[in-house]
Amino acid sequence: CLTTLDSRPPGDPQEDRLSAVEAHCQDLCKRMNVPCAVLEDRDVPARSIVKMAYYYDLLVMGARSFFHCDPNNEEDDTLRKVLAHSVTPVLCVPEVIPIGFEHACVIVDDSPDAARATREFTNFASAYRPRISMVSSGDDSNCLAAVVRATDYLKAHGFTDIAKPAHISDPIKAISENWFDDLDLVVTGRHSAHRWQELFHGNQAAELVRHAPAPVFVGL
Repeated sequence: CLTTLDSRPPGDPQEDRLSAVEAHCQDLCKRMNVPCAVLEDRDVPARSIVKMAYYYDLLVMGARSFFHCDPNNEEDDTLRKVLAHSVTPVLCVPEVIPIGFEHACVIVDDSPDAARATREFTNFASAYRPRISMVSSGDDSNCLAAVVRATDYLKAHGFTDIAKPAHISDPIKAISENWFDDLDLVVTGRHSAHRWQELFHGNQAAELVRHAPAPVFVGL
């Protein structure tokens, strides 16, 4: 699903660039034998993206969004709004992306969001069968039990190369400590189990998308 949502006037250089990107994506899909359709909507970008992705399995977006006509080319808040309201899993891709998804990190805590992310990741990764590092983002008994259940779930669905769970108290801080540098994919729920902490430190998924060096799969 390739979605174009923009309101630049005809003749604007960015419009030509957008058309070139569309053509490139369509050509790439054709060469990979992947069906492709261009969907256009002139509504508010975030609202349109969320609505049009209702009946798709995955929504792919850049880790930074520039849907608005900003003369300074500043990023907008479209991605943040999509992450807040989407019912479809979102794969957020940084500028530099891995060649394949060979090593994934699944962040688990005792939250419904983490459980949904693990289940949705299972469907997404079935074609890749990556090596998986399980990470507990809490050290209480409920969180540790959730990691065990998530690991068993992945194994039941054919994922066998799963490393012994590691514990990271603060996934956002772990980025600055280069913990995620050798990963091809980070899997997280929309919210962590500690919603009150997000009021002070920001939404876990949004912060991972902004700072992680690898693509981030956000289960919703």
